[in-house]
Amino acid sequence: MSSYGATHGSHLYFISLFAMDNPPYWDHHGVKHLDWPPPPDSWKDWTVGDDLTPEQEHKIRKAEELLGSPVQQSSLFAASVNSTMRIILADERNVIFRQVPFVADKYSHDHSIDANLVRDWRRRKLDVEISVLRFLENTTVPVPKIIASSVCNNAGYLVLDILPGKDALKIYGLLSDSAKDNAVMSYALIALEIFRLNVPNKIGSIGSPNARGEDVVPRLVFTTQDSFHVVLNTLEEFVDHFIDGYVARRKASTSVDLTPESHHGARERALLILEQCRKTLLEVCYGLDSPFLRHPALRHEDLRAANVLLDQQTGSVTGIIDWEYHSIVPAVLAAEYPPWLSYTGPNDPRFGSDGSAYCCSPQESAYYQDMYASIVKDKDPEYYECLVKGKKLRDAINWLQYYQPYDEECSDTAQWMSMTFETKGDITIF
Repeated sequence: MSSYGATHGSHLYFISLFAMDNPPYWDHHGVKHLDWPPPPDSWKDWTVGDDLTPEQEHKIRKAEELLGSPVQQSSLFAASVNSTMRIILADERNVIFRQVPFVADKYSHDHSIDANLVRDWRRRKLDVEISVLRFLENTTVPVPKIIASSVCNNAGYLVLDILPGKDALKIYGLLSDSAKDNAVMSYALIALEIFRLNVPNKIGSIGSPNARGEDVVPRLVFTTQDSFHVVLNTLEEFVDHFIDGYVARRKASTSVDLTPESHHGARERALLILEQCRKTLLEVCYGLDSPFLRHPALRHEDLRAANVLLDQQTGSVTGIIDWEYHSIVPAVLAAEYPPWLSYTGPNDPRFGSDGSAYCCSPQESAYYQDMYASIVKDKDPEYYECLVKGKKLRDAINWLQYYQPYDEECSDTAQWMSMTFETKGDITIF
């Protein structure tokens, strides 16, 4: 399932009225829709001679400064925490230009967070993306190459080359059956290469392109609150720190829709549910004790359909993009099915909305997940074991990471955990 128009991190994407050549999408009831258009290729186009706002002009001039050539055209791909544009230069180069503001703005997740913490998190976010891309340059994993980067007082800038293909969210449903087969096969080969990269035996984000042990920094993900503050060593430590972040968020939260007494009761119930999440997930961890399930592996933390590029004819994966959120984690958390096939975790259709859109039917998803499992089992049995044995744990981590921030009272979380782990009893404790 995918989503646009929602806060970053949410997988609940809402359909907008743009674009042509619509692929089929399925809603959370399993009904096929041919009239739901994909996201547009650009949210705003600009050509030299058009008017510019001061903010737009600053970005254009900065791109020209970094690249040494006048900008002729730009297309806005995203304008959330980062501003991402495709630009065409007078020397005919086409590149991706990204601005990462370091100061809190309207896209900040929580304006109550200290501005210095926000600034540090955003600066580190740029640093770790540059580091992981530099690290991956020495592999055959198809990622963008860095052309230029720059840091000023209030923002960082990153220029990347443009990879071929279009994102799976927009074109997967238009592929032939043989191209879909090829998409799964090529994705499997890339996933296995990433899985076997030599990374430090730590839990965190890559802080240097050399990726030596001392170059791992605390895990950095979608918000300052959800990111870790220390480098970790074990799967159990990961779960503990992961849940600690949501516990701290609930303890600090306030709700304008509740009386103080009601809010206190809702908060206490949410904290009880989160502690039961901790207990349940730690019990799962204790059963995942084989060394190969825990060896360190690289995980893309925002691996959704929109961040996988496919060739429009062959279906081959041509790129994996948006690596600013990544982690080195125990292998059981790193093995994963192709994201355009997902119907679990935060993409569970039982918790979908009227705007939820899936790239394929539930039946097709099951068919290609079985194919994917068969491919990786043949090529790397340890990856297959991680894929299968870690599925519920990954689903829970993904659910909490993407869905939980919007489930303030944890009522959906309690229900989802109860259904996923088949726990009996009062739903407040699953």
